[in-house]
Amino acid sequence: IAMLFGQFHMEEAQYGAKLLKLMKKKGWLVPPPLHANTQIEG
Repeated sequence: IAMLFGQFHMEEAQYGAKLLKLMKKKGWLVPPPLHANTQIEG
């Protein structure tokens, strides 16, 4: 059972990596701002 889970997980991880690369290439994935100003005055 553990071997089957490991194989399934590896396939999903490879698919996810391909999808992430495609999304970055097409510009569909917009990263959040690195430094968000979250200070609240008052």
